[in-house]
Amino acid sequence: MRFETTIVDNKPKSGVTKITAINALRINSYSNNIITAQIVTALKIFSSRGGILIAMKKFLLVVIALTILFFVTSPPKIFIGTEEETVAVVDVDENFSLTINFIHSVQKTPVVEELIFKDGEFILLRTKYKSQGVGLPFDEADGKFYRDGDWFIFDEMNRRFKNLELRTGKGTQLKIIVNGREHELYKKFPLGTKIIVKSF
Repeated sequence: MRFETTIVDNKPKSGVTKITAINALRINSYSNNIITAQIVTALKIFSSRGGILIAMKKFLLVVIALTILFFVTSPPKIFIGTEEETVAVVDVDENFSLTINFIHSVQKTPVVEELIFKDGEFILLRTKYKSQGVGLPFDEADGKFYRDGDWFIFDEMNRRFKNLELRTGKGTQLKIIVNGREHELYKKFPLGTKIIVKSF
């Protein structure tokens, strides 16, 4: 059986030239070689893309590992504010100190609470106040008690808190002093506002 087809010659000629089966098979073989080459090229591209995907995955894993390492090794920070507003974000170092000042709502006298941050917790070291009454430490189990001039002082209290929650109150004049910087919360927020002090 003879296979015949017609093609137009590369060089302009009049009419159409008939191709024998042998020439047709040669053309088919040439076409197959082109297709094979295209398949090989496609496979190379696919393989290359696969290599790119693997490289991207490795890169992503490195980025994640470095991010985790950064947060693990970086010093903790203290957030002070409300659920809607930030008052301060402070790095914790060996000199970190936190003092809460307010006027006692019943006694109407100043109270000072001094804290540090250690091992992921706030530690109340001492409380100072100028009059004894409800809500103020008085038991020996609360710490070491002594007087210093007009102040009653409970030292070595060592009470631990994961987070602190305070509220602005009428006449309490709530303030927080962090590393020597004073934040007058009672001037910044309305009465009854919950103030959050937490680490992250």
